[in-house]
Amino acid sequence: MKMACSLVLLATLAVLASAGPVPNSANLEAIPDANFVFNPAPPNAIADAGYSQRRTSREWRALTGMGMSQTSFLLEPCAVRAPHIHQNANALLYAVHADSLMVGFVQENGKLVENTMTSGMSAVFPQGLVHYQFNNACTNATYVITYDDADGGTINIVPALLALPPNVVTASLGLNDTYTISDAPTTNFFPTTEECLDRCGHDVRAFSLDGRGRRLMLNQ
Repeated sequence: MKMACSLVLLATLAVLASAGPVPNSANLEAIPDANFVFNPAPPNAIADAGYSQRRTSREWRALTGMGMSQTSFLLEPCAVRAPHIHQNANALLYAVHADSLMVGFVQENGKLVENTMTSGMSAVFPQGLVHYQFNNACTNATYVITYDDADGGTINIVPALLALPPNVVTASLGLNDTYTISDAPTTNFFPTTEECLDRCGHDVRAFSLDGRGRRLMLNQ
């Protein structure tokens, strides 16, 4: 019993130690009143199909020690935020404006969980599970994601996979030597299907990734 209590105490201390400095009255009183609200700088990640604006203690001092962070997003019509994970946090999404925002994640047993959201709805993405957002509407989608960690961390699945040796990637995907891998992706946001773009009246060519996306190319 004593051993169990000791282990619980050690685990609790470890969690508290990793959480960083806890806000107290002195810390909070030293922050100017205006700094308790945040006016973000221009978007810190711009792509053809969307952008994001991050809010962590690095950008917003008042968050220091509170163990949470937030990012706001805009997805253009037919755009997808690439599959990714947050290795440090659970994520809570709130749809500010959305006509048809598809969201989904894959559970540990391989089950795909998918839903379609509209304005005012919320969705949750468990820590460490692969998930995505896709704007299947012809209007912009805006949403906010709050994380239960000072830095939720993000790993984009496709570039992480394609950073591995090509023979490992092709074997894992069940491909053969007729496929090669081209340029590495440099954005989190991509246009998606021609069906959606056509439905929304967009020229598919206007949404060219222009080298930002890595592709599997059939050798000629």
